[in-house]
Amino acid sequence: EKMSANNDIPSNVYSFKDEKTIPDTFYDYPASLTDDKVPLVIDNGTYQCRADWATHEDPRLVFKNLVAKQRGKRNQNEVETLIGNDITNVEVVKWVLRSQFDRNIVTLFDIQEQVFDYVFSHLGINTEGSVNHPIVLTEALCNPNYNRQCTTNSGLSNLFCLKCLMSKANELHVGNPVCFFVQKKPFKGLFFPFSSIFLISKS
Repeated sequence: EKMSANNDIPSNVYSFKDEKTIPDTFYDYPASLTDDKVPLVIDNGTYQCRADWATHEDPRLVFKNLVAKQRGKRNQNEVETLIGNDITNVEVVKWVLRSQFDRNIVTLFDIQEQVFDYVFSHLGINTEGSVNHPIVLTEALCNPNYNRQCTTNSGLSNLFCLKCLMSKANELHVGNPVCFFVQKKPFKGLFFPFSSIFLISKS
């Protein structure tokens, strides 16, 4: 840090802008996604969740992996649930914030289910009772089998999914470089039960 001539006031003063949270957009669900069975990628991180279709270079859904439950203003018996970027001011609801993670392992599976519902609704998935796409979901390194099973059951137990592939977080990310969606190609010797396959690129 440089000092001014009088050695009292720094010559360079930097200001930090407060992060402003903007609620996520509800996107359309075009028929082309359904016809091609495009995979859905969910990077389920402890700080941020990033999600989008595999055909997008950058994820459109990027939000803090947090859930806040508070009493309704008009009716105290109603519980309002805010997720991710719907929480416009974290400090106000800090005492009711919850995360599905204990360190980096998912342990609160009801919260994880709410995060999945948030992703599905904002990506416009409107197929009742099913997600007609393969889902690629990141997990922590050495994630216990029990937690893996409960994670998939919590968010996907009531849904029919074509395929759910769990990947270590250091092998998969949604961003640049991104995952590649390739027609009729095997992934590590495995085939998905349809004409397209999902390949994972390492950063």
